Amino acid sequence: MVTRGRYIVIEDGILDDLFGGDRVADLEGGPRPAIADFLRARGVDYEIDTRLCDYFGPNMTWNVNGYLRRVR
Repeated sequence: MVTRGRYIVIEDGILDDLFGGDRVADLEGGPRPAIADFLRARGVDYEIDTRLCDYFGPNMTWNVNGYLRRVR
């Protein structure tokens, strides 16, 4: 349903940096592993838009590597 040039934004990727330990284990790693799994499965169709992820500095966002642009 996402057309080329549009985005999927995965929020709260910073959870493991904020909480760590058992709390992140309860969340099954949080959004970052899910993003990696998604890109392994659909990476030919999407890319991480580092321009948005790094706008204020390297991954200085709550949506760490979470701006995925449809490229195909």
